Amino acid sequence: MIVICVSMGCVLSVPSPIKAEAVIEVTKTEKEIAIQAALAYPMVRREDGHKRPVYIWRRGKVAELVAKYLRLDLVRLEDAWNKAPRVHQAAIMAGLSQVGKPYVFGEESPTKGFDCSGFTWYAWHTAGVKIPRTIASQLSEKYRINPDGARAGSVLGRASHVYLYLGIDYAVVASPLGGRHVTIRIVIKDLRKDLIWSDPTKGLVARPIATNY
Repeated sequence: MIVICVSMGCVLSVPSPIKAEAVIEVTKTEKEIAIQAALAYPMVRREDGHKRPVYIWRRGKVAELVAKYLRLDLVRLEDAWNKAPRVHQAAIMAGLSQVGKPYVFGEESPTKGFDCSGFTWYAWHTAGVKIPRTIASQLSEKYRINPDGARAGSVLGRASHVYLYLGIDYAVVASPLGGRHVTIRIVIKDLRKDLIWSDPTKGLVARPIATNY
Protein backbone atom coordinates (compact mmCIF):
# COMPACT_ATOMS: atom_id res chain seq x y z
CA MET A 1 0.00 0.00 0.00
CA ILE A 2 1.28 3.48 -0.91
CA VAL A 3 0.22 6.80 0.64
CA ILE A 4 0.20 9.66 -1.85
CA CYS A 5 0.07 13.22 -0.55
CA VAL A 6 -1.00 16.14 -2.72
CA SER A 7 -2.11 19.69 -2.02
CA MET A 8 -5.66 18.56 -1.23
CA GLY A 9 -4.53 16.00 1.34
CA CYS A 10 -3.44 12.36 1.43
CA VAL A 11 -5.07 9.40 -0.27
CA LEU A 12 -4.39 5.69 -0.29
CA SER A 13 -3.30 4.00 -3.50
CA VAL A 14 -3.25 0.23 -3.91
CA PRO A 15 -0.88 -0.73 -6.72
CA SER A 16 -1.77 -3.48 -9.17
CA PRO A 17 -0.07 -6.76 -8.29
CA ILE A 18 3.13 -7.40 -10.24
CA LYS A 19 3.07 -10.62 -12.18
CA ALA A 20 6.10 -12.80 -11.69
CA GLU A 21 7.60 -14.31 -14.84
CA ALA A 22 6.01 -17.70 -15.37
CA VAL A 23 8.27 -20.64 -14.72
CA ILE A 24 8.19 -23.02 -17.65
CA GLU A 25 8.55 -26.52 -16.29
CA VAL A 26 10.58 -29.20 -18.01
CA THR A 27 8.19 -31.58 -19.71
CA LYS A 28 8.20 -35.35 -19.35
CA THR A 29 9.31 -35.71 -22.98
CA GLU A 30 12.18 -33.26 -22.51
CA LYS A 31 13.38 -35.26 -19.51
CA GLU A 32 13.22 -38.48 -21.51
CA ILE A 33 15.15 -36.90 -24.40
CA ALA A 34 17.91 -35.91 -21.98
CA ILE A 35 18.03 -39.41 -20.49
CA GLN A 36 18.17 -41.21 -23.83
CA ALA A 37 20.79 -38.80 -25.25
CA ALA A 38 22.92 -39.24 -22.13
CA LEU A 39 22.84 -42.99 -22.75
CA ALA A 40 23.71 -42.55 -26.44
CA TYR A 41 26.67 -40.21 -25.93
CA PRO A 42 29.07 -42.75 -24.33
CA MET A 43 28.41 -45.07 -27.26
CA VAL A 44 29.14 -42.56 -30.02
CA ARG A 45 32.31 -41.28 -28.37
CA ARG A 46 34.00 -44.63 -29.07
CA GLU A 47 35.92 -45.08 -32.32
CA ASP A 48 33.42 -46.13 -34.99
CA GLY A 49 30.77 -45.98 -32.27
CA HIS A 50 28.37 -44.23 -34.61
CA LYS A 51 28.35 -47.37 -36.77
CA ARG A 52 27.54 -49.82 -33.99
CA PRO A 53 24.01 -51.26 -33.94
CA VAL A 54 23.49 -50.57 -30.23
CA TYR A 55 24.22 -46.87 -30.73
CA ILE A 56 22.11 -46.65 -33.89
CA TRP A 57 19.21 -48.15 -31.95
CA ARG A 58 19.68 -45.71 -29.05
CA ARG A 59 20.06 -42.77 -31.43
CA GLY A 60 16.78 -43.85 -33.01
CA LYS A 61 15.06 -43.64 -29.62
CA VAL A 62 16.31 -40.06 -29.23
CA ALA A 63 15.24 -39.16 -32.77
CA GLU A 64 11.79 -40.62 -32.18
CA LEU A 65 11.26 -38.46 -29.09
CA VAL A 66 12.57 -35.31 -30.78
CA ALA A 67 10.50 -35.88 -33.92
CA LYS A 68 7.33 -36.44 -31.93
CA TYR A 69 7.91 -33.40 -29.71
CA LEU A 70 8.57 -31.06 -32.66
CA ARG A 71 6.31 -32.83 -35.17
CA LEU A 72 9.18 -33.56 -37.52
CA ASP A 73 9.50 -36.26 -40.16
CA LEU A 74 11.24 -39.06 -38.27
CA VAL A 75 12.72 -40.68 -41.38
CA ARG A 76 14.32 -37.40 -42.51
CA LEU A 77 15.62 -36.65 -39.02
CA GLU A 78 17.23 -40.07 -38.65
CA ASP A 79 18.74 -39.73 -42.12
CA ALA A 80 20.25 -36.35 -41.25
CA TRP A 81 21.80 -37.76 -38.09
CA ASN A 82 23.04 -40.86 -39.85
CA LYS A 83 24.81 -38.76 -42.52
CA ALA A 84 26.48 -36.47 -39.96
CA PRO A 85 30.11 -37.24 -39.04
CA ARG A 86 30.69 -38.96 -35.71
CA VAL A 87 31.90 -35.78 -34.01
CA HIS A 88 28.74 -33.95 -35.09
CA GLN A 89 26.61 -36.78 -33.72
CA ALA A 90 28.57 -36.63 -30.46
CA ALA A 91 27.88 -32.88 -30.20
CA ILE A 92 24.17 -33.47 -30.78
CA MET A 93 23.93 -36.17 -28.13
CA ALA A 94 25.99 -34.14 -25.66
CA GLY A 95 23.72 -31.15 -26.27
CA LEU A 96 20.46 -33.07 -26.06
CA SER A 97 21.61 -34.70 -22.83
CA GLN A 98 21.43 -31.25 -21.24
CA VAL A 99 17.81 -30.54 -22.18
CA GLY A 100 16.07 -29.21 -19.09
CA LYS A 101 19.15 -27.55 -17.58
CA PRO A 102 18.57 -23.89 -16.61
CA TYR A 103 19.62 -20.82 -18.54
CA VAL A 104 22.28 -18.99 -16.52
CA PHE A 105 24.11 -16.04 -18.02
CA GLY A 106 27.85 -16.59 -18.32
CA GLU A 107 27.71 -20.31 -17.52
CA GLU A 108 28.73 -23.37 -19.52
CA SER A 109 28.33 -26.18 -17.01
CA PRO A 110 25.88 -29.08 -16.54
CA THR A 111 25.99 -28.44 -12.79
CA LYS A 112 25.29 -24.70 -12.95
CA GLY A 113 23.49 -24.17 -16.26
CA PHE A 114 24.21 -22.55 -19.62
CA ASP A 115 23.82 -19.36 -21.55
CA CYS A 116 23.31 -19.79 -25.31
CA SER A 117 26.94 -19.74 -26.45
CA GLY A 118 28.02 -21.59 -23.33
CA PHE A 119 25.67 -24.37 -24.35
CA THR A 120 26.99 -24.68 -27.92
CA TRP A 121 30.54 -24.42 -26.56
CA TYR A 122 29.83 -27.26 -24.11
CA ALA A 123 28.28 -29.55 -26.74
CA TRP A 124 31.22 -29.20 -29.10
CA HIS A 125 33.90 -29.13 -26.41
CA THR A 126 32.50 -32.40 -25.05
CA ALA A 127 32.54 -33.81 -28.57
CA GLY A 128 36.24 -33.03 -28.83
CA VAL A 129 36.38 -29.76 -30.78
CA LYS A 130 37.86 -26.52 -29.45
CA ILE A 131 35.02 -24.22 -30.40
CA PRO A 132 35.27 -20.53 -29.41
CA ARG A 133 33.20 -19.44 -26.40
CA THR A 134 31.44 -16.26 -27.56
CA ILE A 135 28.61 -15.79 -30.04
CA ALA A 136 30.70 -13.51 -32.26
CA SER A 137 33.55 -16.02 -32.41
CA GLN A 138 31.31 -19.01 -33.06
CA LEU A 139 29.68 -17.19 -35.98
CA SER A 140 32.81 -15.48 -37.27
CA GLU A 141 33.63 -15.38 -40.96
CA LYS A 142 36.37 -17.97 -40.50
CA TYR A 143 33.85 -20.71 -39.71
CA ARG A 144 30.86 -19.67 -41.80
CA ILE A 145 29.24 -22.05 -44.27
CA ASN A 146 26.47 -21.88 -46.82
CA PRO A 147 23.12 -22.97 -45.31
CA ASP A 148 22.88 -25.61 -48.03
CA GLY A 149 26.00 -27.22 -46.59
CA ALA A 150 24.75 -27.28 -43.00
CA ARG A 151 24.64 -30.61 -41.21
CA ALA A 152 23.18 -31.84 -37.99
CA GLY A 153 25.39 -30.32 -35.32
CA SER A 154 26.11 -27.08 -37.18
CA VAL A 155 25.89 -23.86 -35.18
CA LEU A 156 23.52 -21.18 -36.39
CA GLY A 157 22.38 -17.89 -35.00
CA ARG A 158 22.59 -14.13 -35.08
CA ALA A 159 24.37 -11.42 -33.13
CA SER A 160 22.36 -12.02 -29.96
CA HIS A 161 21.81 -15.79 -29.92
CA VAL A 162 23.09 -19.17 -31.15
CA TYR A 163 21.59 -22.63 -31.55
CA LEU A 164 22.75 -26.18 -32.25
CA TYR A 165 21.13 -27.38 -35.47
CA LEU A 166 19.34 -30.74 -35.43
CA GLY A 167 19.61 -31.27 -39.17
CA ILE A 168 16.19 -30.52 -40.70
CA ASP A 169 13.45 -27.90 -40.82
CA TYR A 170 15.21 -25.29 -38.64
CA ALA A 171 14.93 -27.63 -35.65
CA VAL A 172 17.43 -26.71 -32.95
CA VAL A 173 18.45 -27.38 -29.38
CA ALA A 174 19.51 -24.31 -27.41
CA SER A 175 19.63 -22.52 -24.09
CA PRO A 176 17.11 -19.79 -24.91
CA LEU A 177 17.11 -16.12 -24.10
CA GLY A 178 14.72 -15.19 -21.33
CA GLY A 179 16.21 -17.28 -18.56
CA ARG A 180 14.31 -20.52 -19.13
CA HIS A 181 15.91 -23.91 -19.74
CA VAL A 182 17.72 -25.82 -22.48
CA THR A 183 15.09 -27.06 -24.90
CA ILE A 184 14.37 -28.11 -28.47
CA ARG A 185 12.36 -25.91 -30.79
CA ILE A 186 11.78 -24.76 -34.37
CA VAL A 187 13.26 -21.38 -35.25
CA ILE A 188 10.31 -19.20 -36.23
CA LYS A 189 10.09 -17.90 -39.80
CA ASP A 190 10.63 -14.26 -38.83
CA LEU A 191 14.09 -15.11 -37.46
CA ARG A 192 15.32 -17.29 -40.32
CA LYS A 193 16.22 -14.66 -42.91
CA ASP A 194 19.32 -13.27 -41.23
CA LEU A 195 20.67 -16.45 -39.64
CA ILE A 196 24.41 -17.10 -39.87
CA TRP A 197 25.56 -20.70 -40.23
CA SER A 198 28.89 -22.13 -39.12
CA ASP A 199 30.66 -25.47 -38.98
CA PRO A 200 32.61 -25.91 -35.74
CA THR A 201 34.96 -28.36 -37.47
CA LYS A 202 35.96 -25.90 -40.17
CA GLY A 203 39.56 -24.98 -39.45
CA LEU A 204 39.33 -25.97 -35.82
CA VAL A 205 41.61 -28.34 -33.92
CA ALA A 206 40.00 -31.62 -32.94
CA ARG A 207 41.01 -33.61 -29.90
CA PRO A 208 39.81 -36.99 -28.59
CA ILE A 209 36.13 -37.01 -27.79
CA ALA A 210 35.68 -36.41 -24.06
CA THR A 211 35.20 -39.44 -21.84
CA ASN A 212 33.64 -37.40 -19.03
CA TYR A 213 30.95 -34.74 -19.32
